[in-house]
Amino acid sequence: MPLTSQPFRISFILIIAGILLAGCAGPAPTGETVVPTSTRAETPTPSATPPPLPSQTSTTAPTQTETATPSATPTPTVIPAFRIPIIEYHDPDFKLNDQVQMTIPWFEDQLRWLSDNGYHTLSGDDMAAYLDGTTVFPQKSVVLSFDIGTAKRTIYTDSVIPTLKKYKFQAVVFILANDTVVVDKCGDSKHFCWADFKKWADEGVISIASHGLFHPDFTKLSTTEIRYEVETSRQVLLEKLGVNPIAFAYPFDSTSQNAINLVKAAGYKFAVAGNNRTELAAVANDPDRFKLPRVYPYSNTKIYPNLNGFNRPFGEVIANLSRPGAVVVVTGPTATLGAGGGNPADQILKFCPSLSSDSFSRLNILMNATFVSDISPQALANLPGMSTSPSCNVLANNHPDAIVVHYTVGDLTSSMFAFRQANGNSAHYLIDRDGKVVQMVPEGLSALHASCTANRATCVQSCPICEDGKGNLTEPYTRSIGIEIVNRGHIPAGTTVLGGVYEDFLRSFAYPYWEDYTPAQIDSLKVLVRDISERWKIP
Repeated sequence: MPLTSQPFRISFILIIAGILLAGCAGPAPTGETVVPTSTRAETPTPSATPPPLPSQTSTTAPTQTETATPSATPTPTVIPAFRIPIIEYHDPDFKLNDQVQMTIPWFEDQLRWLSDNGYHTLSGDDMAAYLDGTTVFPQKSVVLSFDIGTAKRTIYTDSVIPTLKKYKFQAVVFILANDTVVVDKCGDSKHFCWADFKKWADEGVISIASHGLFHPDFTKLSTTEIRYEVETSRQVLLEKLGVNPIAFAYPFDSTSQNAINLVKAAGYKFAVAGNNRTELAAVANDPDRFKLPRVYPYSNTKIYPNLNGFNRPFGEVIANLSRPGAVVVVTGPTATLGAGGGNPADQILKFCPSLSSDSFSRLNILMNATFVSDISPQALANLPGMSTSPSCNVLANNHPDAIVVHYTVGDLTSSMFAFRQANGNSAHYLIDRDGKVVQMVPEGLSALHASCTANRATCVQSCPICEDGKGNLTEPYTRSIGIEIVNRGHIPAGTTVLGGVYEDFLRSFAYPYWEDYTPAQIDSLKVLVRDISERWKIP
């Protein structure tokens, strides 16, 4: 089943209750049918829009002893960042002209405002994960970026680095990798030396990124010249600092489609430009990830504290760029669906269409809503923790004949964030690394986790829930319970990771590394599989 082009993901179908899943990367045990034949799905965010919510009535789950609302503490509510501004600095003594400049007091005021107002700063790796949609960061998040194109070491050693450390901030530094800026031997107060950057990176104050070699205007270069700039600068930084930079800043904030293509081909994960679009903050899955806009924090003595181009102070500008839209303050659960004896599946079908079209308002409500879980009291007693949080990416009338197990790629928070987005994917259950379980879709509803996209040929022939007895297509999401296990999945060779990984080419579907599943996850999976199988009479 070629999953990369499809909106749903499918990993394994468990036909026998209580099967121990040793890891999605391993061979299928007896009685387990492996569904994918080629590509492993690795994206928690949907690549297409699933079918619209129909109006038909949901299927009522099999009768069982009424389960009380889970009493365990739910996952803490974290308001995620919908937009993240990238602030472009050069140095605190920068002066382009009388109208565009920065001063040390202004710089310190701006970082103090960020600290006083609870802002979180992202590293280069953080920003890449945010753009990928695999990690969620707090709403008050920014990227502090510095374009280092001139030899001004003292202003960094005396002001920039101490101020970052004072407020426990980190920054992405885009280095012009030639010896007019950085030299091998530390000695004078003007030139940076490679040891400076290595020390600051080791301390966690900066992330290393590239600003090219000689600071030309990329719109005036040939393909060969641009390729030389982006590839050679990356090689120099790797050789001098042992870091393969993942971010690039275009000189003069000037770029072209040709340059964007070459930066992407060189292996960078994102690139920054200037005020090149109306939306001045980056967003998850940003279509312009190789020419992201940046915010100029500059002013002049005639208008300060207002910033150039904004006519508002720095704090107002950043607050507005961090704000996703209408803010809804929710002090407690919006709804506990099914608590009064009603069917949670039916109530969710009525509840979801009433949500606001504003994505932030929608998220706030979903994050604070709960419903009565399908899990039996006996199973609940054997789980380390359990909570419910609805997704509205559902369809009515699920008739489970199988249990489908996926891995998330992202962490629990980012996966739940993705499943709460409108017209996205979903799953019935998620199992975190500590074994705690979150139910997001009642079992009587179809969660949008596995699909043949209305074409039987896109699913492997052996799929046991993809057709009826007459050979007609039945979408697997209408006949299954989906369980997501929090797991990073494929880990590229050479990546430094904490925790258990194994190396086994054949058992990991040709991937050199794969994050291991924790014993707590496996134990909770066994509890869920047994409970679901008994409830739905899955053989």
